Amino acid sequence: MQQRAAPTRLPSLYLSCRDGLTETSSRLLLIDRLIEPDSHIEGVVFITACAGLAQPQLCGGSVGELGTQLSALLFELGYSLPTKAGAEKIEALTSMLFDSSPVECMEIRLGTDMSVRQCRELGQALQSWRARRVLMICLDEIPVDAEPGSYRSPHDPYWRNLMSRWVDEQQWFEALSDTTWQARPGTQQRTLGDATLCLLHAAFGLGGSQMPERLFGFDLDDDQRTLSGYGWMN
Repeated sequence: MQQRAAPTRLPSLYLSCRDGLTETSSRLLLIDRLIEPDSHIEGVVFITACAGLAQPQLCGGSVGELGTQLSALLFELGYSLPTKAGAEKIEALTSMLFDSSPVECMEIRLGTDMSVRQCRELGQALQSWRARRVLMICLDEIPVDAEPGSYRSPHDPYWRNLMSRWVDEQQWFEALSDTTWQARPGTQQRTLGDATLCLLHAAFGLGGSQMPERLFGFDLDDDQRTLSGYGWMN
């Protein structure tokens, strides 16, 4: 029997939880479902978003090689923010999602004051890291006090239709020039003002500006909280 070839790179994920993933006490099995059992993970980068930031923040406990390389990448992209401590959330997420902790975990916090170009550019810059066995997870924890009408589940066709338009835009601009993706005139510097859009633009860049191959979701507890999202697997 021919042995199945190991994937050349890890998937990138966008995860959305309506009332906060870190409040779930039990361990989740999502990573086991989405990643081949023999896949080796060198590190994990959680990408989150919050209000009040105009450029990314890099957060983690002990800053090792992964943190040093992320700092260098952010500097190359024109950011000069210092690394901030605060690994409690990262450690809680890691223990929840994995049987054993990867070598190193870091968090990049995007800001809702960032532009379309900045969020997409960051994802594109990190895309090659997937081949280095670094798992990228865009984590969208919807606040408890968010207006119910303002939350759209990843299962809502709205988001897939939106990303389909992004793909069309990407192909259109590539057909017109040899440059990488650029937004329509007047949108490059527009601030997004929405954490979900920030994270989806970053995830779209991580996925090679393509539509995601996986749509998933499952219940977290008896209060009807669910975790859902997209996976760029190739």
